[in-house]
Amino acid sequence: MVARSRSVLFPLLAGALFLGACEASTGSLESGEASLTVKLTDAPGDLKQAQVRVSKIILQGAGTGDSTSARQEFTVASTEWIDLLTLTGGKLQNLVSGVAVQPGTYSQLRVVVDGAYVVTRDNKVFATPGAALPANVTATGELKCPGCDKSGFKVIFPGGVTVSDATTLLIDFDVNQSFGHEAGNSGKYILKPVLIGTRQTGGTLPGTISGTVSLAQGVTIPACGGQATLDLTRFVPTATSGTTLKTGATTAAGVYTVGAVAPGTYALGVDRVGFANGDTLSFAAQATPASVTVASGATATAGYSVTSATCKTRS
Repeated sequence: MVARSRSVLFPLLAGALFLGACEASTGSLESGEASLTVKLTDAPGDLKQAQVRVSKIILQGAGTGDSTSARQEFTVASTEWIDLLTLTGGKLQNLVSGVAVQPGTYSQLRVVVDGAYVVTRDNKVFATPGAALPANVTATGELKCPGCDKSGFKVIFPGGVTVSDATTLLIDFDVNQSFGHEAGNSGKYILKPVLIGTRQTGGTLPGTISGTVSLAQGVTIPACGGQATLDLTRFVPTATSGTTLKTGATTAAGVYTVGAVAPGTYALGVDRVGFANGDTLSFAAQATPASVTVASGATATAGYSVTSATCKTRS
């Protein structure tokens, strides 16, 4: 199971093609070289904004730790801020596109984030120290980011990262597991990115899981997180395949989507929701069917029935 931070977590949804501003230039390939494209995806959560600035992509060769064997770095052409919450409904953001690399299997891929900030629903801004924020943004608190430096954050690729011919790698920056309040009463936010990667080969395309969420008879969503009225947008569907866990999002009308899903079979579940005041909202739900198989570029469907919803207040 993927390791998960559980302080205050924010649900996210992944997502379709969006050719963004952060795209490295494409160069001509020499004999024996492969072409590498890296795209970023994500999903919405209990924040107004979750902004990051990505500066580099690093491919690390064979070895362990910070070995520099066969290390290759690729600079992201633009350093503009990326609001992760805009990468919904299947949208993707190009980080590098068609760069020349040596083919082979690499021990890891790392993403260098040199700044980040979040805007909460009550308009508070938490930013990493020294971040050059947009002119209209002023930090009101600190976003701690252990690892926001040249070493970068490791992307989870079971079995290593294989690059051959024209390879596209999809990185899911799971805000649901990455942003939260620091433990204790410091009032600071903390960023510990959970980055999950998938490799698209040949004509393989990511798919989607979608359907409806309904409340069983007599079930209501309780007040939680200091908010008297909550709706089904707080329901966070999950899809798990081996060590890969994807989270999705639900509309107020009860339509959910888990986007940018690699082909395979996924068990369906539901995640709990954390709020800034320390409250957590938990759902019990039955998915029908309990698991789905996603084909290349296709949509698998299932429905959820919510049997209970409870709020645990911070003690």
